[in-house]
Amino acid sequence: MKFIRTAAPAAMPVHLRQAAANLGIDGPDSDEAITGWLKGIVAHLEKQIGQSLMRQTWVGTLPGFPAVIALPHPVLRVVSIDYVDEAGDEQALSLSTVRLTVPDEYTTLLKPARGRAWPATFSDEEAVRITVECGYGDSPDATPDDLRLYILAKLVEQYDPAAGGEKVTVQTSYLDSLLDPYRSFA
Repeated sequence: MKFIRTAAPAAMPVHLRQAAANLGIDGPDSDEAITGWLKGIVAHLEKQIGQSLMRQTWVGTLPGFPAVIALPHPVLRVVSIDYVDEAGDEQALSLSTVRLTVPDEYTTLLKPARGRAWPATFSDEEAVRITVECGYGDSPDATPDDLRLYILAKLVEQYDPAAGGEKVTVQTSYLDSLLDPYRSFA
C-alpha cells in the first residue's frame, strides 16, 4: 500500500519566533526566508524518519484488505475507510469495526476489531481507500523536544555555513543521532 499526502500541515513543528531567536534575528524581515528553510528541513526530516510531525492527511489505496495494514505514523485518527464490495458497490466501513495497534513506538497498524473480519472486496487495484490524519498534533508544543532541537540546529547550519554545511562534524553526527529513536525505517 502506498499512502499519498493530500493535505499538508497547517502549522510548523517549531514556533517561527523561536526559530528567529535561535538565529539571533529580531523582527519579521527574515520570516519568509526562515519559513522556507524550516519547510525544507521538516520535509527532509520526515523523509529520514518516516513519520509525520504535524497534523496532515494521507490517503492510501489497495486491491483488498490484507490481515494487517501499516499506516503512516503517528496516527491521530482514521478519517474513513471506503471499499468496493463484491457486487461492485461503494461502501463505507464503520470505524467501530476496526482497531489501531502500536506494536512498537513508531509503527501503527490497522486491524479488524476483535471478533470482526474485513469485508470481501471487488477485484480492483483500488478496491480499498483509507484516509488518516497523522502527526504529533496541531502545535509546535506537540513536537517531541529532541525533534524540535534537531530542526533548530539544522536551521542554524543552513544560515551559517561554518556551523556544519557539507562537512561531517561531531555536532552534525550528534544532530543526526537525535533522529535514531524516531526512524520508522532505515
